[in-house]
Amino acid sequence: MTTATSGAAHKYDSLDRCSIKGNRAVSSGSEVAQAERTALCDLFVRVGPEAPTLSGDWKTEDLAAHLYVRERKPFGAMGILVKRFEARTEKVMADVLASKGYLGTVEAVRNGPPALLKPLDGMINPIEFFVHHEDVRRGSGQAPARELGGEADVLWKLLPRFSKALVRGLSDIELSVRRIDNGDTVKLRSGSQPVTITGEVGEIVLYLYGRKSVARVELDGSHAATGIVSGTAMGL
Repeated sequence: MTTATSGAAHKYDSLDRCSIKGNRAVSSGSEVAQAERTALCDLFVRVGPEAPTLSGDWKTEDLAAHLYVRERKPFGAMGILVKRFEARTEKVMADVLASKGYLGTVEAVRNGPPALLKPLDGMINPIEFFVHHEDVRRGSGQAPARELGGEADVLWKLLPRFSKALVRGLSDIELSVRRIDNGDTVKLRSGSQPVTITGEVGEIVLYLYGRKSVARVELDGSHAATGIVSGTAMGL
């Protein structure tokens, strides 16, 4: 068995003033979604439109436009999941920024999903906004992981619903995830080569969503199997 570690310790900086403190009272998906949305929008305002993110080459203005289009421009958002529509989605994002400006786009995101999507907010948005909040917090490579408290339970419950899509590139790997705080383990896919990802819930989420460079997790399994997992692109 071999163990591989991803990520590194970072120093705290002023960005953490816009983070969410661990709160055991947080218990519902909608509460987590709203808390992450608010904290992310506060951070958007604080760092401005040109700050780096973990979302590829996107700056904060691109990420804000993505979140707006995702919720409010369904036909324009098709490129988020379908590659051949990427150019169309990028144009819609650029049009949003041109018409609303950066701060206007951020405030529209802050206002929450449109009425038709509100019933789904607690299912589709907690992880989405957690990941993108961390994209901005850690985009400069300085902010550390944060304690999630009760939010971790919500993310943990939702993660298996998206796991098939997140790890679709894996082949012949039996992938499990294990919480370091209480030892709970969930198998995400079957295969002949077992690998377990162990860490704090938020770090596991980031790893599976493709933020491997910052996610503080351990991979337990054979050298060959952990190499496959670490080398396979993940995320939506």
